[in-house]
Amino acid sequence: MKMKLLALDHLARISRPTKKGRHVIVVMDGVDDIVNQFNNLSIIKLPPYSSNQNFSGYNGIVDKACIGWNRFNESVLGITKICSIDWINLTN
Repeated sequence: MKMKLLALDHLARISRPTKKGRHVIVVMDGVDDIVNQFNNLSIIKLPPYSSNQNFSGYNGIVDKACIGWNRFNESVLGITKICSIDWINLTN
């Protein structure tokens, strides 16, 4: 129960300063029992099998983000093919 209250307080601290007309996306782990009560905030709940990442400060976060981006960039053609829809191609 205490963790739930802490999580809700954390979300409130993100929601409060968000300017009117803006919307916040928060990615969270281990929040199955959190009910979103904020109109300007959406929660993306990570699945329980997602890997936990430990970062060694700012540079560690940047390094992991670069690795992820490079992996994504290497697979762009495959992703494009999976997500392409023939009828949306307006250049034909």
